[in-house]
Amino acid sequence: MNDPKRDASGYIYKINESEIFVRNRPNKLSMNFDKLDEDDKADVYISVTDTWMEPPLDRPLVWYPWNEDRKPTPELFYAINRVLRWHVYYRKTPKISINCDGGTHRSVTVFGAFLLTYHADIAEQVIKDRININKSDELDWANPLEYIEGYLKERPEDRLLLSAMGEDSMSRLDAHCRSIFDKVKERFGEER
Repeated sequence: MNDPKRDASGYIYKINESEIFVRNRPNKLSMNFDKLDEDDKADVYISVTDTWMEPPLDRPLVWYPWNEDRKPTPELFYAINRVLRWHVYYRKTPKISINCDGGTHRSVTVFGAFLLTYHADIAEQVIKDRININKSDELDWANPLEYIEGYLKERPEDRLLLSAMGEDSMSRLDAHCRSIFDKVKERFGEER
């Protein structure tokens, strides 16, 4: 899993006061934060890998297992959206790292869900303004909106969850359920 030749790769996105680094798995996270490479330092780590990642001693890690060979669950998007919303809007966390193993699929997809849920109106601009970390990479790979839309094409019912979350500023489950019910009623009428 740890490749000594692999450097940090991905994009940094700016939302409010937070920089969100959507990336590959950090090569090595030291238990001592001061010994980390600058690209590997973050205030909170969110991992969507199928194996555990040890965080630095005094930094939180939120781990949502997602095996690359399987489709993500709606619960995964719900949970990561809540965590990101908490850190971006309430904690105003300066540097957030979202990683999967390669930094090209799972981390990109969950960040796309966050953009679609809370920033659909400015998502294209957020993507346009992103900073490419590994300069050898081609520009414009791994567009978060394309990844989440690809997922939603296969599971269109999950769009209701993301839409409901975006309308509820408190991110409460009961409000999401009410909003989903209202959207289903609006779409299909009272009989369903």
